[in-house]
Amino acid sequence: MFAFLTGYVCALKPLRQATSGNPTGALLTVARSAFRRPPRLVLPATFAMCITWCIAQVGGFDVANKSDSDWLRYSSPDVGTLRTEVPRLFHNFQTVWLSGRMEYDDHQWALRPLLEGAFMAYMALSVTAFMKFGCRVAVYAGLWMWFWLDNNSADTGMKTTHDVSMSFAIITFLQKHTNMNKTLLTHLTPHQKHSHAKSSSA
Repeated sequence: MFAFLTGYVCALKPLRQATSGNPTGALLTVARSAFRRPPRLVLPATFAMCITWCIAQVGGFDVANKSDSDWLRYSSPDVGTLRTEVPRLFHNFQTVWLSGRMEYDDHQWALRPLLEGAFMAYMALSVTAFMKFGCRVAVYAGLWMWFWLDNNSADTGMKTTHDVSMSFAIITFLQKHTNMNKTLLTHLTPHQKHSHAKSSSA
């Protein structure tokens, strides 16, 4: 869902400008948005990681480490001395954006795919900014079919949905065929072939 919304947020204003005949403005919007996107994801996540690190140092995960839940034990770090924990903090900041692994806050695995998806959307928008509506939709449809095979079609599907929604003829058609809306939304949303569930440590 977050990846789906990322594609919509990134594509909303640039596609509106490109459709209204202002592709240069669309490119400027993409450039500004691409510049602001990493800090908006990295800074809050890093702040949350530092808070979680501090909680871990005062024993905040001790109970979770002794629970009978495999997932809780796996997602709760074993804390050492400050000599090892300070370098470990910087190491986790690196690994969460390289591999999605975060020992102090396991939920941050989702941030890397969101950042990658946003920049995939920016690249697609930059390439298609000067295209006509039909060609742009055809390119998005081709990208959607390609990434569907790779189980990563959410951003492309949302750009396609938004661009198609700007066509008056298509809007009229979908209003007359309400069941088609449900079908499109169902098939534009990727089905997860692989869950992010990790194997628990013994």
